[in-house]
Amino acid sequence: MEESVGAMREACPKYFEEEERLKGEEEKREREEEERRKKEEEENRSSEDHDNRILKFSERFGMAEKNKGEGNELFKDGNCKFAAERYVKALGHLAKLVHIESTMKEEDFAQAKALKLTCYNNLAQCFLKLEAWSKAADNCSAALELDGANAKALFRRAQALVEQKELEKAAEDCRRCLEVNAGDKAVEKLLEKCERGIKAAEAKQKKMYGKMFG
Repeated sequence: MEESVGAMREACPKYFEEEERLKGEEEKREREEEERRKKEEEENRSSEDHDNRILKFSERFGMAEKNKGEGNELFKDGNCKFAAERYVKALGHLAKLVHIESTMKEEDFAQAKALKLTCYNNLAQCFLKLEAWSKAADNCSAALELDGANAKALFRRAQALVEQKELEKAAEDCRRCLEVNAGDKAVEKLLEKCERGIKAAEAKQKKMYGKMFG
């Protein structure tokens, strides 16, 4: 096999040279992208962690929206960890709006609430992908504090609760979700899974008590 490859290299040297060149360029791009991302992370940490400026609503909200958009792009690329960091930064900017609440209009509050809700839901989705079930559930709960009937938050919390073996709570979230989105097949399927699990646990418990006291 090695002799065959060697013969091919001798016969088609330009092809293999081009292949190696392209491979090298791809590896170089990947290294540069990783270095750029790390550098950007460091810059963001140093600038935003100590950013106590009193900015106008449009400026601070714009920074939060920018971080959210970056998170969306990272999530699409499968970089859930980095995406989650962007959503956390967006929420950090939104938290700093407390300093200018007296100057904010009603529509400003509505915009900030909507973006905060989106970030919590997106964070929950990131943590589901990362199998960080507790964090996923916590962010769904934060979203539900803003909108108690938010279907995405209810469904995603139910998913996280199932993984944590909290089937009763997960089933309740599914039922609440179906009150908002009746007929949602994914939610109905998850609810059925919860109910099967609950019945199986009850049957197992009944059998165990039967052996103890039978």
